[in-house]
Amino acid sequence: MKIRKRWIGAAAVLALLVSAVAIAQVTLVTSEWSSGNLVFKKVSDGSTLFTFNTSGINFAAPGNLLIGGTALTPTAAELNEYLITIHDVDVCDTTSVYAVLPHAGTLNSAAVVPHGTIDSQTVLKLYLGAVDTTYLTEVSGATLTMTASAPAGRIFTNGAVTGGSTVTANSGVRVGSDGTCTSAIVGTVTIGVTR
Repeated sequence: MKIRKRWIGAAAVLALLVSAVAIAQVTLVTSEWSSGNLVFKKVSDGSTLFTFNTSGINFAAPGNLLIGGTALTPTAAELNEYLITIHDVDVCDTTSVYAVLPHAGTLNSAAVVPHGTIDSQTVLKLYLGAVDTTYLTEVSGATLTMTASAPAGRIFTNGAVTGGSTVTANSGVRVGSDGTCTSAIVGTVTIGVTR
């Protein structure tokens, strides 16, 4: 029993030492609660390290968040994008394929890669719709034009999305082909949505 008490006592002292070191390195300064900010500053020079508020955590320059010593460098826009990939799309068939878009946002990118050679120019279009609808809203600018004689593995991307791109949570996307090519060519379509 004495050994256990000594161990717990040693752990408590260690925790106090770690806290003391942390307090010596960083001073917690709180602004008025009406402004909703908690500011962490260095003791040595008073410079701000980071700020907590209702918008999140704002790191002062250089502002890198490290995991295992490696800086995370993606932009906020990159972190706010999710991708949906639809496999086994018959790009030469006029039958549509569908996928669920789980989060609200804006559809901003699309790409297709055919798994075989396209024998004539073929166009894929994207349409958005809520649950149990006919997907009538075409996403303007999300057209994917696959050129004739394009070999397997060539990636085709859309131009600038200009309209009809608002995504509601748990809605769907329909991919439709004009069916111009005559071969049964499978493709993979990837769609990007910014939240």
